[in-house]
Amino acid sequence: MKALKPLDLPMVVRTFAAIPGLAGAGAFAGANALYLEHIENSLGRFSLDIDLQNQTEEVEAIHRRLSPQAQKKLKLVSRLSAEMYEYQARVGGQTIRIEIARPYLRHRKKYQPSKHVAGLAVVSLADLLFAKISAFSTRGFPRDLIDLFAVDQQRDIDWQELLSQAARASDNDYNPAEFLRKLQSHHHECVRPVYLRELPVRHPPGPAVLREFIERLMIANQAVAQATLQPPRR
Repeated sequence: MKALKPLDLPMVVRTFAAIPGLAGAGAFAGANALYLEHIENSLGRFSLDIDLQNQTEEVEAIHRRLSPQAQKKLKLVSRLSAEMYEYQARVGGQTIRIEIARPYLRHRKKYQPSKHVAGLAVVSLADLLFAKISAFSTRGFPRDLIDLFAVDQQRDIDWQELLSQAARASDNDYNPAEFLRKLQSHHHECVRPVYLRELPVRHPPGPAVLREFIERLMIANQAVAQATLQPPRR
């Protein structure tokens, strides 16, 4: 198959229309859900795949119940684990990657209906942010930071409260010490031109703006770290 291209809204909509039952395989998640359903994509953030997450069914059961028409369109290319299957499909001459998985963090909030695809549920902004906090704390990818930054630009987020919730959640991998190390690394690297060029965005933010955001996250993270060290009140 040909190399993957960044997906835009028309192609995402076209993919769901072309594959019967795909909208019922799971809730729309990942970067495409964030920018197509929740916030404006002023940064020109791009993603190469469609992520669907299902926390009530086994992924193999979802695979088996796909209709013959859907299975003809979808090519299973990888079983990354029992909880994550990766497919590819050809839609309009373009190769589309589709991932169906059980979410690493359980979805806590109610799904919302898609603005663009009938019958498609969308993971809430709160749950997408919660997962991004966990991901950045462990892997620290630039794309995780830029997604947090993009939300901050358009929503009034209490980062200290959000990090406090992550610290209390048993399934969230947020760790104040690791989170700080990742922030410090990005604070140092983001002034380099190569850093901005490698971000998956067409319109990267200026280093000063990104650094200011990182510094605010550091302050929120420090407050959470200090709170976790305090002995419980009697």
